[in-house]
Amino acid sequence: MNKDLYHKIMSEKQLPENFCVLPFLGLECKTTGEASICCVQQEVAKHNNIPYNFAKDTITEVFNSDWMKELRNDFKNNVQVKSCYNCWDEEKAGLVSKRMREIIRFQQNIDEVIEEPKVKYLDLKFGNICNLKCRICTSFASSKWAEEETKLNLGYNGPKMIEMGKWPKDNNNFWKDLYKLSDDVEVIELFGGEPMLLKEHTYYLQRLVDTGKAKEKLLSYNTNGTQDMSRFYEQWREFKKVQIFFSIDGIGKRFTYLRHPADWSVVNGNIKHLLESGIENLEVSFFCSVSAFNIWYLDEVAEWAKQFDKVGLHWNMVYVPEHYSAKCLPKLAKQKIRDHLLASKFSDQFANIIKYIEDTSENQTLNFIQFRKWLEKIDANRNESFQQLFPEYAKALNEFL
Repeated sequence: MNKDLYHKIMSEKQLPENFCVLPFLGLECKTTGEASICCVQQEVAKHNNIPYNFAKDTITEVFNSDWMKELRNDFKNNVQVKSCYNCWDEEKAGLVSKRMREIIRFQQNIDEVIEEPKVKYLDLKFGNICNLKCRICTSFASSKWAEEETKLNLGYNGPKMIEMGKWPKDNNNFWKDLYKLSDDVEVIELFGGEPMLLKEHTYYLQRLVDTGKAKEKLLSYNTNGTQDMSRFYEQWREFKKVQIFFSIDGIGKRFTYLRHPADWSVVNGNIKHLLESGIENLEVSFFCSVSAFNIWYLDEVAEWAKQFDKVGLHWNMVYVPEHYSAKCLPKLAKQKIRDHLLASKFSDQFANIIKYIEDTSENQTLNFIQFRKWLEKIDANRNESFQQLFPEYAKALNEFL
């Protein structure tokens, strides 16, 4: 991502330093039916202090709400919105935040939507149905997690999350409103859960094709890569552009541990099949979620990814749960990680990641204790071993585990 382009846009349009375009042109529909301006913001939209929910509300109602209007005013007045701290933390560490990426992506819309906000972008998560129990996840985004969370008393209400994840089935007005808005929407992100498993995604995709509007839209997915995507190939060819972001947090057996119980060979096969599909409007990238579990092995992911020509690799920081963020690691462990990553031939990719995890003024002791406790609980329940699968890293953490 070109930081110079971001600064050029900000300067030419005379935008406040802390400006974000997202509340002026879209929002996120969460797996629980709640709403926010994006997946990074740590706050949900409210009316009279009661969260909106698409089990009963519509996108238009939330988009035109006082909550959204207040956010827009804050960003126009250069307020550093507190609930957007993940972007501020990344930018402080020299990373390119979602706020910066979206200003670049929607640079042509900024003048128009500041004057008159209009829905151009939607991040749609049609529930939390998923076939995996990734280590960094919870029942908020994976139905498979609910039973294990309850059994191990991990502090989440799995059954409640499953019920909230059924919101797409409960509100016909939501769908009528979405279909109406979709004619003008330019960018649609379909995340999850696992979007390839969500039947609402399939219906919505076909509706966009049937209306003839697909050719005007960019479609973007984040997928765990376990599903055969060939059934969507013909539909995808109808869109202006299709982006597929594969979640790759580790390689081989470490991948399976981190994204339990995914089969590494199946995921590799699906990636290669997609790249050989001949879909001309396709863009493929790899997303590696950097967490307390895998930060030692980022060079391994980078080495694997370089075999794929024209496929980008992006590093995403894990923010929540906070005890899974690499920020929670002890100071001496971070020093070992820094030395290891900076010795890598990919060290230029890791400098800002190191700065990000080291730049914390909060005491992380309790978060690290929780990380260690949950790691042990889940290892025992799944008959897995962090120590065996991550031996070099475990050795570096040995005095703390």
